[in-house]
Amino acid sequence: MYSSLLSRANFCKPALAALLLSCSYSSLTLAAEQSFSDAYHAYQTALTKGNKYSIERAAKSAFELGKSEYPHDSLNYAALMMNWAKAIADISPRGMLDPQARLQAYQLYKDVQAIYQQHYDKHAPEMALVLMGLATTTDDQYKARSYCQQALEIADDAKDPLHLASIQLQAFFVLAGLHSFSRHDQHLAITAYETRAKLLPANSIDRVEAEFIAANVHLAREEFADAEPMLQDVIAQLSVLPYSHPYSLAAHLSLVKLYQQQGKPELATAHCEAIGKMRPWDENQQPEPLYRIPPRYPKAAAHARRQGSVVLSFTIDKQGYVTQPKVVESKGYQDLNNAAIESLKHWRYAPKFENGKAVSATAKVSLDFKLSKS
Repeated sequence: MYSSLLSRANFCKPALAALLLSCSYSSLTLAAEQSFSDAYHAYQTALTKGNKYSIERAAKSAFELGKSEYPHDSLNYAALMMNWAKAIADISPRGMLDPQARLQAYQLYKDVQAIYQQHYDKHAPEMALVLMGLATTTDDQYKARSYCQQALEIADDAKDPLHLASIQLQAFFVLAGLHSFSRHDQHLAITAYETRAKLLPANSIDRVEAEFIAANVHLAREEFADAEPMLQDVIAQLSVLPYSHPYSLAAHLSLVKLYQQQGKPELATAHCEAIGKMRPWDENQQPEPLYRIPPRYPKAAAHARRQGSVVLSFTIDKQGYVTQPKVVESKGYQDLNNAAIESLKHWRYAPKFENGKAVSATAKVSLDFKLSKS
């Protein structure tokens, strides 16, 4: 859950981005030739546009040109190296990064760590940023947890609550990808939100980000009474923006799941409609459900080792409910057909909008019934 949230909507803005502010553009280019100046400017421009691949290419170029501009044990050189390492890691979520690219980013962070150790005390806040970079890029789960723990201890000692909250969120996302992810790890996100809620204004994007993440922790725990008002608040805070923010879309989606899980589909309707307005219908592909439950495998079919796929057509009404499900293709097993239809009746979709109004639309889906070989 937590990693997909990270990949679809860029729900966490890592605190490592703070390093980008540690050296101003002017300080980095004081002694630089024009070629490096152009490269670093291109990197800054790429950051504003947000294309991860462009950022990575620009960060690499700035680093390569910076090799001849700064001593290789300087903080400016380390900053360029760290920018590139972060850009490599940001291309794909943790666990999906190409092994060779991950190793490259990890080695860059190790080199930054060696430089920082020459300039900073081992408990300096800057060391926490490097440790989180190492945690993000290592392929060793034990090391990832160790790096996170060290970073959290350093951030806690720094007595800077907002810095600690930022490190807690980063650690939360790293730990969420580990087999040993625990309830204690989940609480990092909740604690980070409580800190930001206390110290930041309600409309701060950093506070809204933390609230969204913490709300989904509560939702995953089925702590609906805690999750619901937080998700509603995320939507309210972002409603003043002149565009649809990804957090807002994701909060609507989480509320659809929350209300469906609570057996209150009527409360999910407004959020299905909101998503339909925010996300245009793609005529070239089948719509994705906002909420789905897998079909129950009929016991008799499982005992008889009956397997197959059931293709159904159905209507998505103006409120996102599934109506008129019909079997259009199957292996002929009626019990599998019935199970597929019964499951589909409980799914929810974003309705199609035409000229600002919700309309009914038809769609298809294929449901598979497969048994393990054992």
